[in-house]
Amino acid sequence: WHGSLVIDDVSNEREGFANVEALENRARFALLAVLYGWTHGSDHQFVYNNQPPRLVHSFDHGHFFPSGPDWTIASLDASTIAAPDPRILSSCSITKDELLVAAAQLEAIVPEVVIADAVGNVLDHWNVTQEEKLAIAQYLESRRLQILSHIANLQ
Repeated sequence: WHGSLVIDDVSNEREGFANVEALENRARFALLAVLYGWTHGSDHQFVYNNQPPRLVHSFDHGHFFPSGPDWTIASLDASTIAAPDPRILSSCSITKDELLVAAAQLEAIVPEVVIADAVGNVLDHWNVTQEEKLAIAQYLESRRLQILSHIANLQ
């Protein structure tokens, strides 16, 4: 399940929004709203731990970046301005304070380390060119700044 095998004791089926009221999940859904908004995630796939507090986990991020798995440099360049994922925000009633806490994680990223490492570790058999890797890095840093600005300006 696209990485879910490394998460012990989770549901066997993809689930929708659930356990939103659990304090632990409030923070996790706020982080997911930031992640999905930052990376243009469009396929919300969640599993939950089987035991309380039934923590949410997101998996299968193949449909992240504009045009999903078929993204191009042009689709990255044509993307909309980054904002926290509206579907997660509305489905979970995420508050501004919860978003501010989540945004601190994004703000703490040192692009020259985190983004560069992530792009530098793209597997060779994914056939991503150096030009595409550079475009991804620029896309992620640009959107990181956009989403931080958006959250800072929330009323």
